[in-house]
Amino acid sequence: MTLRRLLAAAVAVPLIAVTPYGAATAAPAVRTADGPTTEAVHRSARGALFNEAGETGLRRALLSNVNAAPRGSTIRVVTMSYTDPKATAALTRAHRRGVDVQVLVSKQKTEGVGTVAGLGQVLNRSSRDGSFLERIDHSARGPSRYRGRGTTLHQKSWTFSRTGSSRWVTIITSANITNEAVDLQYNDGYAWVGEKARYDAMSAIFRAQRRDRPISSPFRSALGGALLFGPHNPGMSDPVVNRIDALPTRGLQIRIGVAAWSGGRGEAIARALAAKARAGASINVLVPDPLSDNVRAVLESAGITLLRGDWTRPGNGGQYLHAKFMTAQWRTDAGRVTRVWFGSENWGDAPRGSDEITARIDRPAAHDSWVRWFREIRL
Repeated sequence: MTLRRLLAAAVAVPLIAVTPYGAATAAPAVRTADGPTTEAVHRSARGALFNEAGETGLRRALLSNVNAAPRGSTIRVVTMSYTDPKATAALTRAHRRGVDVQVLVSKQKTEGVGTVAGLGQVLNRSSRDGSFLERIDHSARGPSRYRGRGTTLHQKSWTFSRTGSSRWVTIITSANITNEAVDLQYNDGYAWVGEKARYDAMSAIFRAQRRDRPISSPFRSALGGALLFGPHNPGMSDPVVNRIDALPTRGLQIRIGVAAWSGGRGEAIARALAAKARAGASINVLVPDPLSDNVRAVLESAGITLLRGDWTRPGNGGQYLHAKFMTAQWRTDAGRVTRVWFGSENWGDAPRGSDEITARIDRPAAHDSWVRWFREIRL
């Protein structure tokens, strides 16, 4: 960790645990953006979760829930890529102690991956049919091609019916289950605890994804729009453009960190942001790679601030932004209003045809956690 981050950590709320994975502790410990928790009886951390390249906090938070899941509970995991042997070991142990471990992965992105094959052998050969690993062929609920390009399962989520003393835990993240996610990427996530309606919505989509059959109108909205599940329906308007257009401009501040931003759809999103900037909004963007020239031109023409991140430092070993978030706050007569949108969806054409997830959080504490992280990782 850089000196600047160490100094920041001394005066700010800790963002994540940086203890090496597997280090011994007296009791399970997880740090979140809302502060540390250390308890003799595991309770799932709730709130914002962040991981900078080379740090293990997000993975530790996920696997601590796996390790605390009791016999008779259910763990459901959705990911595109999977190469992490530590996750395989934890999920295998959970299955062997009587947890139903159910995993969906992208077939194309995990072909020939030994960690996936090994976990699949353990889960699928069991006489208990409550555990399984399924390889999803292209999009799980949409067609295999969208505008001439192949689709995929791109959602990244974990749900736990029980873990320690917590129930109905949902974690949505930008991180795949890979060593790269820990070693090279900047990822984010959020954990909800005790919210059965959210857990049930996630479970319903999971069951539909497992069937791996295209449906004519796959796009789904749950919890009043606080959960959105792709693919997009044919001809539907873009939810990202719609949410930007709907933002009021009084005191509007927007911060964006998206891993990839390109194509005609990316330009349309940039134009929506440019209109807000010209109306007086303050907009700051962490520059992703790729950021197409047409998107950059639209943003720069509106005076939107483009910021480099820490991953742009020379000799960073290939670190890069993998989060996909937008925060917004504005003023009303009643006070400050905040929003965070995050999940798995990059801002380009291809994601419209794939299984993606976007969550909206209205809690000011969550917004402020993302803003602190945004400031921490930009140059």
